[in-house]
Amino acid sequence: MTIDDGAVVGTSRGTGPGRKPRDDLELDVTVVCAQVLGIDDLGPDDDLWEAGLDSLAAVELAAECASLGWGAYETTSLIEDGTPAGIADRLRADARRDLWTRTTTVVELNPDGTQRPIVAIPGAGGTAFSFAWLARALGDDQPVIAIEAAGVHTRQPPDRTLTAMADRAAATTTEVVPDGPVTLIGHSLGGVIAYEVAQRLSATGREVRLVMIDAVLDPAGLRVGAVGPATPSGRPRRGVLRRAARAAVRSPRSLVRRLITGARVRVRVRWPGPPTGSTTRYEAFILIGGQAIRGYRPASPTFSVLHLHIASAAAARDWAQTVDLTSAVVPGDHFTVLKPPNVALVAERVRAVHDDGGPAGA
Repeated sequence: MTIDDGAVVGTSRGTGPGRKPRDDLELDVTVVCAQVLGIDDLGPDDDLWEAGLDSLAAVELAAECASLGWGAYETTSLIEDGTPAGIADRLRADARRDLWTRTTTVVELNPDGTQRPIVAIPGAGGTAFSFAWLARALGDDQPVIAIEAAGVHTRQPPDRTLTAMADRAAATTTEVVPDGPVTLIGHSLGGVIAYEVAQRLSATGREVRLVMIDAVLDPAGLRVGAVGPATPSGRPRRGVLRRAARAAVRSPRSLVRRLITGARVRVRVRWPGPPTGSTTRYEAFILIGGQAIRGYRPASPTFSVLHLHIASAAAARDWAQTVDLTSAVVPGDHFTVLKPPNVALVAERVRAVHDDGGPAGA
């Protein structure tokens, strides 16, 4: 991005020549968005989705927007605020109220859709935003009801066991879809939680259909970007410490930053505190999820299960060795599997299960 006398110079992505930001806030937000997304040419009316926004960038972007001094900014607001101007408008509107007053873990995507809803559970430290591209691919008429973890965006203590996570998600699923068949989807740790929710609902006689998306059975598969691969306790693995020590010779400041960040994450694991939107807090929920699935082994399913996994997923082998289910390889990595263009195939498989009741097309 080039700034000249307060104007955004260059071609705005999909909106023609960039217009001048209306005020300093809109300019600041536009610059922050450009920095987080790593693009040189971004205007206040540009579509952030088309510019490459994903769930990881959304967490960083929300934190950076909150640091502008206008108050908190929630990651899931990006589902509606698709441009820097939209983000600035929400920051202005929220400036005089406490954002973190949500009392529900439920976020509705495509809320005006008339079809039977799909219930989606994000991974550890994830938010409803991780399913935003999938909801788009499924179409406006297909509601997707995301159930976030307790405490991520609500003033609740986090659930610290898989049993507690699944019990809460099962109760919430029954509230939002009280009768009839239930289609559940879950990504990463959310796939494991969704599997346990399916077990609970199936035991009550409900018809359940489940699609797991690169579900994780090994706690080591839940990684924290700031501190590298970690054990479920939150302590960096020895290999990470050795590599960090070698790196310290070349960059002592980098090591100090890593150690401080790791310490902050471990404190947040024990005491997450109220929602703030900080990346450290989201990373703490990743480690809480790792602790929750330590030693977990799934029981055999009594319902239809389709596991969509990436080609290199060790988790796919873990599931195949443990229970009988249908699996299929989908393109991308653990995170890009839910981004274009890969999400189109995921949406196709989810739609087949939702409409037909079985792992069609696997």
